[in-house]
Amino acid sequence: MTRLPTDGLVCVGSQFSGDSDRWDRCLRHLYQLLDRHLARIVKQGLAGGGGGGGGGDLSQPLLTLATRVCLQIYKGTETSGYIDVTQITASSSNKRRKIEVGLVPLADLLRSEGTLPHTLPWYQILLSLLTRHPQFFTEQRCLFMLEPLKQVMAACTHPPVQDTLMR
Repeated sequence: MTRLPTDGLVCVGSQFSGDSDRWDRCLRHLYQLLDRHLARIVKQGLAGGGGGGGGGDLSQPLLTLATRVCLQIYKGTETSGYIDVTQITASSSNKRRKIEVGLVPLADLLRSEGTLPHTLPWYQILLSLLTRHPQFFTEQRCLFMLEPLKQVMAACTHPPVQDTLMR
């Protein structure tokens, strides 16, 4: 049985899949689904303290999955990149679109909307990346991510966001 790396090292290549192209397609689709799911649970108030208590953290299995998917997607982009996804519509016509991924879009989101509750899942994923995969965060990546976090800390007045940032 193959054991997945948990020491923070990022696997190079497709060590756990015989078909790297198929794995990349699956990974992109999984990222798209996670992105949509995070947006949906935030809208429903299931993440980020809909009731003011801030107790709506992501479940541990979802956080683990999101962290691993983000690590795999982000490792291929030094700052940012795009993934092509096919959006299946009700009219049977498939639309192709690009999703910008990486630390740059994440930092931009945190800079522009970081004090709002809908960013809480992304803070949780970022914290999980930092704690579970510290080697991913080189000195350059750390310095890059500290700036938006510093800006949000200075401007934040929403208690659940403050609590999450303090973690």
